Amino acid sequence: MAISNQNKVKRSFWCLAFSFFLLLAVVSTPPVPASAGDKVRVGVVFSADVPYYRDIHRYFIKTLKEKGIYGKIDFLVQKPHPDPIAWSNALRKLYVYDASIIITYGPGTSETVKYEISDVPVFYAGLYSNDTVLENAHFAGGVEYTLPVTSLLRYLRKMDSVKRIGIFFFPPERTSVEEARKVQERCIALGLEPVMLPVHKSSEIGEKLRLFDLDGLYITGSAFMLRYFPEYASEVKRQKIRVVTSSGGLEDKAMLSLYSDPFLIGRELSGLLVGYLKNGRKGDFKIVRRNRLVFNYAISKEMGIDIPLELLTEADEVIR
Repeated sequence: MAISNQNKVKRSFWCLAFSFFLLLAVVSTPPVPASAGDKVRVGVVFSADVPYYRDIHRYFIKTLKEKGIYGKIDFLVQKPHPDPIAWSNALRKLYVYDASIIITYGPGTSETVKYEISDVPVFYAGLYSNDTVLENAHFAGGVEYTLPVTSLLRYLRKMDSVKRIGIFFFPPERTSVEEARKVQERCIALGLEPVMLPVHKSSEIGEKLRLFDLDGLYITGSAFMLRYFPEYASEVKRQKIRVVTSSGGLEDKAMLSLYSDPFLIGRELSGLLVGYLKNGRKGDFKIVRRNRLVFNYAISKEMGIDIPLELLTEADEVIR
């Protein structure tokens, strides 16, 4: 009887050992290679359905096609409203649909995904550079951008005499808050009066435009502001407020736009995804430093403001 029990113990030990090594093999198995017959399901979540994120995605897809890998991926794309609950719901849908990889565009979804997804590799793109994001081990990789905030403010001062600048930001988007704080510091250093304007719902944009007497307006890189600020562009024109922004997609609403090139962001993102699919590479974080400078000459002319020729020659694009 003792021998029989000993054999049972041995068999149990080896069964447990086999199960452990099998589990280890499954966990450590690299992602499905791009050459596999089955498509890899990749979920994509926008922080808002706005032109800038659509451009990033378009260049991302274009580069994947050039690399010959697009046909081996099954994309599931979600474009929720810029709202924390909507971001959470969109991410949960992708989890239910068994997405093998998740990609987030913009600060809202990139922040929310940390609380919703824990066992799926996540790549983000289109965030204002922030070292605390780079240090977060939750992400498999990401693409951020930097912007010379001081240059934006100096351009604005060269165009016209401004003293009081409102700074719009959306508190649920952490990078929007950090950018607003940096702009506030730069305004003070340049002798300008900054007015911090946090908004939690779209109607507050109009309310604060009517409440505060502003010479200029700075729109941070916020998905919320990208989505809703255009609805109040007529009010801004009526008050003749000079608008500058670090967001792409507002070129027809702002007098001056300085933003990171969506083509470069999309291209870098495609490289991260391809590297992961081919060899499981993680931990790559890219920072795009090349920006596009756009002057809207039509708006400045309508407001009776002359843009100095030296500024126009620096622009990548002039809207007339």
